[in-house]
Formats: sequence, C-alpha cells, structure tokens
Amino acid sequence: MPPHRTKHIYHASSTGKISASMLKLSFLIFLAVTAAGGEVRFGGSYSFSQNVLMFDHGMVPVGFKLTGQLNLANLNNGALLAELKDLQLLVKSSQESQDGYTSHVSKIDQLVNKPFVIQLSQNEVKKVYLAIDEDPTLANIKKGLASLFQIRQTNDKFEEKDMSGVCQVDYKNTGNHILKSKTGCHWRGNKLMKSRLWGMKIDSKRFEEIVLTKGNLVDHVVADEEHTLLSAWNKIMRIKTTTQTELKLKDSTILDKKMDLSQVQKDLSVTFNEHNFEFNTNESVQEHPKIKLTSFVKNNKRTITNDIGTSESAQMFLQGVKAASKFTVADLNAYFSSKKYKKKEIVEQVLDIIGSKPTPETHNAVMKFLEIENEDVEVDYCDRYLWALSLNPHPQLFIINDLFELGESRHSNAKLWQTIVLTVPAMVYSYTQKNPDDAENDKLLQRGIDFLINHLNRCEDEDFDCQKVYMRAFVNIPDPKTLSYLLQFKKIFNKRLIVEIMSALQKIDAKHWTKEVLDLAEEVYLANSTYDSTARIISLDMLLKTKINDNATLMKILSVLKHNDVSKELKQYLMISLEGLYEKNEGLKKKVNTFLRDNRRNNYDSQALSGFSTTFHRTFMDGGRLSTVQEISNSILKSGVVNVDILNEGQASTAFSLGLYSKGLSSFVSSAEDESDDALTAGMQLRVMNVSLRPFVFFDGNGELMSHVFAGTASTLTPAYQALVLLDDDTVALPLGIGHIAQISFMSGASVDLSGQNKLSLWYKTGNTLVQNKAGLAFEGKISLNLPFVKTEVEFNLFATPELHLLSSLNFGDGIAMCLELDQPDLTVRYTTYKVEQVMGSKHKVKKTSNTTIQAPGRSFALNSMNNAMCNALAKQGWFDEENS
Repeated sequence: MPPHRTKHIYHASSTGKISASMLKLSFLIFLAVTAAGGEVRFGGSYSFSQNVLMFDHGMVPVGFKLTGQLNLANLNNGALLAELKDLQLLVKSSQESQDGYTSHVSKIDQLVNKPFVIQLSQNEVKKVYLAIDEDPTLANIKKGLASLFQIRQTNDKFEEKDMSGVCQVDYKNTGNHILKSKTGCHWRGNKLMKSRLWGMKIDSKRFEEIVLTKGNLVDHVVADEEHTLLSAWNKIMRIKTTTQTELKLKDSTILDKKMDLSQVQKDLSVTFNEHNFEFNTNESVQEHPKIKLTSFVKNNKRTITNDIGTSESAQMFLQGVKAASKFTVADLNAYFSSKKYKKKEIVEQVLDIIGSKPTPETHNAVMKFLEIENEDVEVDYCDRYLWALSLNPHPQLFIINDLFELGESRHSNAKLWQTIVLTVPAMVYSYTQKNPDDAENDKLLQRGIDFLINHLNRCEDEDFDCQKVYMRAFVNIPDPKTLSYLLQFKKIFNKRLIVEIMSALQKIDAKHWTKEVLDLAEEVYLANSTYDSTARIISLDMLLKTKINDNATLMKILSVLKHNDVSKELKQYLMISLEGLYEKNEGLKKKVNTFLRDNRRNNYDSQALSGFSTTFHRTFMDGGRLSTVQEISNSILKSGVVNVDILNEGQASTAFSLGLYSKGLSSFVSSAEDESDDALTAGMQLRVMNVSLRPFVFFDGNGELMSHVFAGTASTLTPAYQALVLLDDDTVALPLGIGHIAQISFMSGASVDLSGQNKLSLWYKTGNTLVQNKAGLAFEGKISLNLPFVKTEVEFNLFATPELHLLSSLNFGDGIAMCLELDQPDLTVRYTTYKVEQVMGSKHKVKKTSNTTIQAPGRSFALNSMNNAMCNALAKQGWFDEENS
C-alpha cells in the first residue's frame, strides 16, 4: 500500500520563517503517516495452528486441532512462496494434555501436500496458485491461510473477499496492533437459513487480531469465528461452532528468491493452477443412509399405528422425510402392491412422508397409485398427499405444473375438487416466497391468480357453491397482486361473497392495504345488516389493526355503540377488542371513555351489552400464544376461530388455526330467526402454516343433523383431522474463513391429532362440545464438519406434545347460559444434545450425550368477565358436578 499523502498548510511568522515548534510537529506527523502507510512484511517461518470446536448449551466442546509450520520466501512482483509442513491432528475429547488436546494418527499424512504461491498487491491477495494434484481439503485450508495475509494499516471500512465470502471489513489500527472485524459475509447463490415458523437463524461473528513489530513485520495473527444456530422463539435450542487460526513468528529472516512463477514450477517440479477464494469442493455434504420404504414402515409399525399426535410420531416422521428422497419407484410399487402394511392409517402417513419430500419419480408413482383423475377414488388418500404437497416448505415446479393440469377440469368428487383448487395457489405462493430470486416468479404468480379467475368466470351465475370454492382459494395466495382483483369482485358479487373477499384481503400483509381496501372495510363494518356479520367483524379487525390512531376513523368505529339497531354481538366484540388494545395504548382508552361520556354511553345500561361474542389472546408457553375470535348469533356459535401463534421478535406467525362455523341453528335454542336464509349446516375450517384446507362438513341440512343427534354419532371423541406436517426443512452450507464448509441444518415436524366430541340433548336442552387439539412436535438442529481425516458435529433434539382443550357448555332450557373453558394439560419437554468427534480410518469415535427434561404444569385460562359470569351461573345449577358431567 503506498504511503498516505497529507497536505499541510503552514503559516509563516512575521519574519517569514517557519517556527521550530512547527517543524517538529510536522516531522512527527510525517513519521506517523509514513509508519501507518508502510508495507506489511512477513517473516520466514511461522508456527501454525487451527482448531474447530462444537458446543451445546453445556459449553463442553468436542473438536480437533491442526498444527504445523508455515515457511515463506519472497518471489518477484510481491508474490510469496509458501510451504505448509509437519501437519498433525490433535483431538479435543481427551484431557490427557494441558490444553485438552491429544495428538492422533490420521489420514492427513496421506494427503497430497505441495508448496503454493500467494500473489499479493498492496496487501491484498489477488491470486493463489496451487498444484494441480493438490488435495482439495488442503487446497481449501491453504486458501484460508492466504486470507490472513490481507492486512491494511488504516482505520477504515472496505469490501474484501476471502474464504468467508464477500464481507464488509472494518479495520481499527493502533500502531502495531490491528483489529479486523468482518460482517455481512455472503457467497453468490449461497442461501440464508429461512425458518418459516420458529425463527431459527445463524448468528455469525468474525474477528482477526494482527500484531506487528516496530518494523511492520507480522509477529502474530489470530483469526476467530463463532457461528451459533439459535431460535428467536426458544432460547434452549442453541448450538454453536467456533474456529481459530493462529500464526506465530518463529524466524523473522525471510529468503529472497528472485524468481517468477514459471521458474518456481521448474525448480519444484510442480504445475500450478490459478485459484480465487472459492472452495474446491463441498467437503461437508453428508448423505442420509438409504432405506427401503417397506423396511422403514416395518421398523416403525408400532409408532405409525398407535402414536399419532405424539412427539414419538413426529420424530418418526422426520426420520421418514430424511429417507424419502432416496425412495425408489421400485420401493413404492412394492409397498403399494403389498397387503401386509396397507392399513389405512399407515398408508395415509406414508403419503404424508412422501408428499413432504417428493422427487419426480416418487411423485409420479404416488399419482399412479392414487388414480386421482378417476371418479371412484380414495378421497382420504388423495387429501393427505395433496395436503402434504401444499404444506411442503420446498415446493417444486414440476409438481406445481402437474397440479395446474389436474385442476383444469372440475373433479366429480366435490371434496377432492376443493382440495385441488386450494392446493394450486398454496404451492404457487409458497414457491415464490421461498425462491425470491427466481426470474419467473411474476409469471408463475400471475398464472396462479389467472387459474382462480378463469375458473371463477366459468362458474354459472347461480352456482354459488362453485364461486365460493374458487373465491375461498384466494386466501392461499395472499400476494398484493390480488388486491385489485378482489376489489373488482366486490363490485361484481357485492354481498354474496363478501366473507370470502374480506377474508382474502385480511390475509394480505397490512402494509399493502390501500386506501380503497380500508374504505371497503369501513363500508362493510358500518353497513349495519347489509353485510354478513362475519364480514363485519373481519372488517373491524382490519380497521383496528391499521386505523386505530386515526381519530376520525376511531369515531366511526365507535359510532355503532350509539345505535340501538346494531347487533349486540358486534358491539360486544368491539368493546372486548378495545379492552385488549388498552394494555399497549393508554391514549386509546382515554379517547374511548371520552366518546362514551360525550354520547351518554358511559353507564351500565349501555355497556352491559349482554352479547356472547368475544376475542382474546393468552400465552400458553414461552414464545407461544393462543388467540381466538368467537362470533355468536342468537346464543349459538356462528363462527369461531382458535389460533396457535408463535412469537418471534415481537411478530406473531400462526402455526395452526381451527375454525368452527354454523348456520341456521338458532331455532334450536331461541324463538328468534336466524339472520340468514342459508341452509342448516355446520363444519370446521383448518388453516395450517397459513394454508387453508377444505372445510370439514359435520352436517348439511336438517335431516343430517337430526340423524347425528339421534344416533349419537359424535358423542364419543372422534378424530376430525390427523396428519404429519413438515414445518421446517432447511440446510445451509456455511463457508468458514479457515477454509472449510460447515453444514448447518434444521428440521421440525408435527404429528397432529384434532378430535372432537359433541353431545346435544333436545329433551334437556343442553349441549357440550369438546375440541381436543394435540400435536406432537419434534425439532432437530445440527452443525457438522466432515473432512477426509476427521469429523465433528453437534446436534440437538427437542420433543414435546402440547395439548389444548376447548370445552363449551350450553344450557338453553331455563334462560340461556354458555360457558367456555380453555385448558392446557401438563406438558413435558425433552431436550437432548449429541456431540460427535471421530478420526476417520481409526477406532477413535467419541459421542457425548446430554439430556434435559422440563416440566410445565397444566393450567386453565381465564377468558373474560362475561364468560366467568356464565360459568358461575351454570355452576350454581350443578352443571359441573361429577354426576352431571
């Protein structure tokens, strides 16, 4: 690096001479600037050490160290001839030596190790020349060593490239001591870890310390890295790897060989290839062992058959997903043609596994088995496979194209038709979100939107069911591009599809809601009985989320409280929603109280609204929140949603959403007429990982309802939805500055068992409904480094089976009382870490295991004061006595 040139302006004294003190100051400045800008020099010999350690939460590491000697000589044009000699492997697990490392015989002695050349220009490495037969692992290590030769004597920031990637480098220079920190390192095409739900991320720190002698000779270099895999959701899920490379000066005398590159090759009988800072090979790729599908099912038959909804089932599922990419067509054909393991619950879980990790071959084999285009088709099998595809965190284009073709015609089975329609936009949106750099994203997204619009236009004018299916599917493609289409549909269909339109608008990120969208929400909310009450509640939620601090809009929102003809349930929902916002917005509470006082509504008669509708959220675990909306019509649940939210850095992501709906049931408990002319119906709507599944219809029409009532069909706990769901599956190749590539992976899966029970007595005018939501969860995180001579890794597993029970009790005989109870049973969390250290080609293999168990006691959640009053009323009637339960 050339010396910095600093321009100084001196002011002459009255005699025209420069003062002595000024001359002295100028000389000191000149010396400081010259020293700071001088070329960094290297000695002739350095001791070399490089270590890699793996840590779990217990902070007791495993790992290895390489030691050796680096000899240098000067060549022409600023090049250095380097030779890495006397390499030796030491392992960490032994405590026999003072620093915890013990030397071990390894294959490193067998690797081709030749001299190499580092081409420097102004303390920047331009090229590295390596022998054409150099071992790839040693080639990477040597390029990592060359990175240490990039040293700038300045206090400034630069963009540099080394084996960590292209980094922003900050230099701090204090004379003979230089600190170098690297941030934002990235390789072109190298992806970041993108956890959909659990906030898994890699936190990286890279520092380098250089000590120079007074003559600018490099005396000592230490480069440290730390990479931590951690969850923003749960602090216990945390593992890390650290690396350190160190050079210490042994001999300051360096040979000056006045030779160019061609002469070096001739003298050393070696042929060099030119290299940049790029890896010769991805040495850390680890293949999962291959297993046949029939063998996997046989080995896990008990878990598959009996343990749905448990962490054991989720753990088995993750193992199956790892193996699925190695399943062959022959494997699948052998399994599907066998009768031994063809029980329905086994086949459905096999389809979950294959759909979570399909290949073109296995996808085609499954589609052939399902015969999905036939009229006489096993709908449950088709549903399970299509659900797995729609929830797959890595959707693939060949499957999306296949489903576009499948969805061109309307399947004769109504349930399967709805599943296909919902799957296509879900996979399109997921693909565009997962692959933001794909140049064809806009075309694919538009194709998905056109798929829904074209089929919607083909529906007959009076075919409301057809229109509803395609309109409902817009919730699975919540891209801002759909806004204009949804607003246009409002003008076409008006109130007929207003619930579906508002639901789709609500799912789009609020930052994209335009004035036109919010104006529509305001229109629907304030329109009294013109629009469906569910649409009005959705609109209210949208306004409360975005316009709560706008005084004019707030006054409009509150205006419904002044009108006696407005639904008491909407008023009740509004007041409870506002109460939930008071905690974070004290000013809002003052504004609402002022409005109530000014409009003479600040009294018991006005605020005792007597509605049952409610909304609330409760924390049920660290980083987990339960939120619910219950809309009541004439004392009967019209629409209810329970969301399981995961909180990451203040942001909530909905992992699971359970919705219940009913229409036309008011006549069973009240003389009031139902607000709509819709047929008698009830069902359940599920949304998993922001993907809506087709509705599960409990009954449709009075005949089906009465058949259920008198037959007691649902009087025992009955599974409504069971599935294995892949929540996360991400693997990242992390370049290390020392010249290795670490593989960091994270997987999570759920085994879901949603069951329900419904008891209704028309004679006693009582009803009980139980929704039992149980999900076995399994998490796996791993950091591994696999070299030809040594392997080290650290892994964590976390298993839990959280449950939530929602019980509603209704007495519609002597007055109306409804009590909601939300309970969480005891929860056990098992956390295990494994650390492995293995010298390849030897008997040395160490595996350390650590187990932690966390117990969380069960609890019941307080909902709101109105619900407490209803529960107390039923308790006084002996409703909860053991003999009446």
